[in-house]
Amino acid sequence: AATGSSKTLAMILPLLLSPNKIAITVTPLKLLQHDHVQEFEQYGVPSIAINHNTPHDKTLWNVYARVSAGAFRNLLVAPEQFFPEGGHIPRLALLLKDQNFVKWIGFFFIDKAHFIITAGEPKAGEKLAFRAAYGNLTDVLVQLPLGVPVALFSATLPQLMLQRIIKSLNLLTDLTDTFMLTTNCPNISHAVIPMVDSIKNLSNLNFLVSVPFHLPMSYPPKSIIFIDHKLSTAAVARYLNTHLPEAVRRVFKFRHLHSSMSTEHNEMVFDEFRKSNGLVQGVVATSGATGG
Repeated sequence: AATGSSKTLAMILPLLLSPNKIAITVTPLKLLQHDHVQEFEQYGVPSIAINHNTPHDKTLWNVYARVSAGAFRNLLVAPEQFFPEGGHIPRLALLLKDQNFVKWIGFFFIDKAHFIITAGEPKAGEKLAFRAAYGNLTDVLVQLPLGVPVALFSATLPQLMLQRIIKSLNLLTDLTDTFMLTTNCPNISHAVIPMVDSIKNLSNLNFLVSVPFHLPMSYPPKSIIFIDHKLSTAAVARYLNTHLPEAVRRVFKFRHLHSSMSTEHNEMVFDEFRKSNGLVQGVVATSGATGG
């Protein structure tokens, strides 16, 4: 189903209808975890994000006592938190060995389920997967109570990939229901723009900055530009900003982000981007922004 088609609501409703159960939601991106925590809590579902930063945040250690007691209804988890890494066993992996905790688990959700294939399996010609933990989620499922529903969510899940995922997770096809909605959005149109020279020629992006620039009549729409290379995101944002009239730069900026930048920076950029009157009107990002 497309982005914005209420997939998150399909995770929230089971928890509202089962007040004595908790959910573990596998989510790949810290930014997406942050957004989901806020969204779930708006519906009265206490939630917490558990990711690579968690073991280093001493303020969260006492929270785990509340997690194990079921105080949080939804745990938004990076898949690496299920498995030992660098000689360290994550606290969540230890909790899954505690039957007093496991008995509370009523649902197992996998958001961006296509990551099981696209990140959890090595690409052609490569020996290692980008995020091998996604390829090992079956080892987590066998630790759950018998009969816990497993739900997969994605806006990018063609039928062949779905069948591969179902097989990799050892899900029973006769007990699996599939709901497919169109990914077409009425507010999105597709266009192909002729390229001058090569992709390295940044003048190909000039269409994002209208000339002449008359505020507020020709105020440019919010834009997200995806770039494959982390270092290129800064160069593209800098190029676009220098092509804005000086007076406009006070109210309109392109900002770049990628997974190597701090969580605080990335959250700040997205928060400003979401505001109708925010300073950030354009984001130049790697695929780390594709999840929300």
